Amino acid sequence: MSKKNNNKSKLIIGIILFVIIIICAVFVENSNTKINKNQNNNINTKLNIDKSKLNVFYLNVGQADSTLIIMGEDVMLIDAGNKSDGDNIVQFLKAQGIEEIDYLIETHSDDDHSGGIEKIVQKLDVCNVYMPQSAIEGSEIKDDININVFSDLEQIYNLGSATWKVLSVDNAEDVKENGDNDTSIVIQLNYKDNKFLFMGDATSKVEKQLLNNNKLGKIDVLKVGHHGSNSSSSKKFLNTVLPKYSIISVNNSEYSK
Repeated sequence: MSKKNNNKSKLIIGIILFVIIIICAVFVENSNTKINKNQNNNINTKLNIDKSKLNVFYLNVGQADSTLIIMGEDVMLIDAGNKSDGDNIVQFLKAQGIEEIDYLIETHSDDDHSGGIEKIVQKLDVCNVYMPQSAIEGSEIKDDININVFSDLEQIYNLGSATWKVLSVDNAEDVKENGDNDTSIVIQLNYKDNKFLFMGDATSKVEKQLLNNNKLGKIDVLKVGHHGSNSSSSKKFLNTVLPKYSIISVNNSEYSK
């Protein structure tokens, strides 16, 4: 083959490869668009929830917290993510046929836990709202609904055939050295032989207090405190609760590095 024909062949092959690359790029772009659309539609998906069992949903709110618990006809929501998450959470709950929440818990006043609560209260029927005392004054819902504080940490609450109790909450009106984090409402939920622990943003200081007061034992599922940051989940705490599963709600931020 002459040099001229060889160059011509290389040019044709190059053009074909370029066209293939363009086609692949368009295909990938279309595929990503389709996946993103499906992800957005997930909040409208009706799940097949067996209410005869305990259902715990750790909602995908990124660098924030929100947990939905359903047992029988009773519903609990622990935190509601950022303000931008409020409508999505409401939409997801309504897709499950949920129009009423028995217990709405704001573990503390940080925006990534409390931000979506205003939308929840506006668009759903909420029977009981709880938050630390220091969170009430700045709450956006204080004029719309009665807010309670947990004063009796020995009280056991029912959620269908499950039970739950508050292990820790700081109801001091002034926020202390660790900010709102150590005011966090810490909850343990029991169902048959299974135990769930929800730590809010409580730091190792609260963990130590719980350990000293003998309030902790082995649990099955740990909602990790403060999004897995190094201010929480001390070695002694983890060696005591020894969770089978741990849930960390986090995005690509300093917490995950």
